[in-house]
Amino acid sequence: MPLVSVIMPAYNCEQTLEAAAASVFSQTVSGWELIIVDDASRDGTAALANNLCVRDPRVRLVTNERNLGVAASRNRGIRLAKGDYLAFLDSDDRWQPKKLELQLARLEKTQADLCYTSYQLCDPARPDVIKLYRVPPGIGYRALLKENVIGCSTVLMRARRMPAQGFPCAFFHEDYALWLKLLRSGCRAVGMEEPLVSYRTGGRSSNKLLAAVHRWEIYRRSEGLSLPACCYYLGCYAARGLLKHGRAISHSR
Repeated sequence: MPLVSVIMPAYNCEQTLEAAAASVFSQTVSGWELIIVDDASRDGTAALANNLCVRDPRVRLVTNERNLGVAASRNRGIRLAKGDYLAFLDSDDRWQPKKLELQLARLEKTQADLCYTSYQLCDPARPDVIKLYRVPPGIGYRALLKENVIGCSTVLMRARRMPAQGFPCAFFHEDYALWLKLLRSGCRAVGMEEPLVSYRTGGRSSNKLLAAVHRWEIYRRSEGLSLPACCYYLGCYAARGLLKHGRAISHSR
């Protein structure tokens, strides 16, 4: 049974941490370790994480002496990881119980390097409504430039394909910059239609204008695209963002 290292950055998340961790405990495969990186939280996050360590020896807690941000916190967890695979779960998201089982099987079948899944978008202010975001069965570098279909909390990847520097800390959308780098370097990514992750909306990427600015920075500084290419892909991003609302299907529970 392969070991999956689950990396969870945690900052002032005492309201959501236990639910996120419970979704790891409920996985149908037992070969995992959960590394919680407390990013100098000022609430009860560290105490809750300590309780989780007592509850299950597969949980480890490391604490940053000062606030480093989500990318550096993930990278610290990656350096401590012992698994053959890496998975990422933000402290306000949740997994479906068969997530790891199904993704491990998909990677084994396809021999791909990275697997991502469809996901649910949940608004805490409207708990009776969810939206589904469906992902394609595969994605290449140029298609990913147009639209980021890879949600960080949906990813399971082979640990050996993670670059030594991990997530780039210079960018706000550090996960998107990493996925582009991986695909540009030859990694193969496959998607799963099943919505195996629940995301809470209203996070740090909810400002769409600011998100576009951050995406431009990735195009120019990380990918080194020309100005015409940046304009083209940013236009694709804007257009697909509008279509995304049409493609996401609303369901009342």
